[in-house]
Amino acid sequence: MSAGVSAGQACGIDSATMTMANPTTSIDLRHLPVRERGVVRFNLILQSARELLLLRGLEGFSVEDVAERAEIPVGSVYQYFPNKFAIVVQLSAQDTESLAADLASFTERFPAPDWQ
Repeated sequence: MSAGVSAGQACGIDSATMTMANPTTSIDLRHLPVRERGVVRFNLILQSARELLLLRGLEGFSVEDVAERAEIPVGSVYQYFPNKFAIVVQLSAQDTESLAADLASFTERFPAPDWQ
């Protein structure tokens, strides 16, 4: 990891996106990975969850399924995420950030409105 970049930044985590209106189900991350090993595990959790979400839909998987697919103990998933909804929110945040970056780079290729 490069100097000056936190593990959370390397994962694409923006703590400002980790809030919710319904206090009965937390979607806040429990904590961000600090070491490189944690970043790798965090990303493995997200990748496994993304695959399950695509295959089964939101209601078709559990945190235990994510751990099984990632081949890690379920406690490792709960170390970062309180539930599957927090995982899905993180996936959504990453997708939104990626889309915004893609759109920004795409719009740079358009000529200015006064190009003529």
